[in-house]
Amino acid sequence: NFLIPQKNLELLWLVSLDLTYITWEVLNVVDFRLKTLKFFQIAIENAENFTKFIENHAETLTHVEFSYCASISILNCLKNVKKIKKLTFEWSEPDDDDYDVRENVEELKISTTYTFDLAVKFPNLTKVDVHVKSDTQSLKLGRFEKLTHLQVGGCTIHDLTVSASTKFISFYDYSFAA
Repeated sequence: NFLIPQKNLELLWLVSLDLTYITWEVLNVVDFRLKTLKFFQIAIENAENFTKFIENHAETLTHVEFSYCASISILNCLKNVKKIKKLTFEWSEPDDDDYDVRENVEELKISTTYTFDLAVKFPNLTKVDVHVKSDTQSLKLGRFEKLTHLQVGGCTIHDLTVSASTKFISFYDYSFAA
């Protein structure tokens, strides 16, 4: 009930809740359109209801952030949201098989324990901030054509090509592969 009068709400940040017990359908009757949705230490279990909630904000949602979340297949829930420009995964893993909503994403911040070809998965990135949890990991970044900001740390860097004019580059706790 406290959300019903919040017609101008643009950011919803949910912290340390078990979202299994949230009735997403009730949230869908609230007349607000979120731009930013943040989750911190959240367990999302019901993909169908959560997806309906996300789709209710498909026209306005531009930034989704998952921090320390145990979750269902995250990007699959975002498959009908076409305006997401920024994704943040802090120690929350997007599934490699997730539905491809990535072509619209321009900014990606990710702290991860696994590696993948970032440029292939997210072809239109302009800003990247990647931290790999283990320094024994390697990261294949790939070929970027639009990248203006790059920050990478905690790994051995393989296959990095940036053909755009960058404004900011930062490497920390890294090495380059031979």
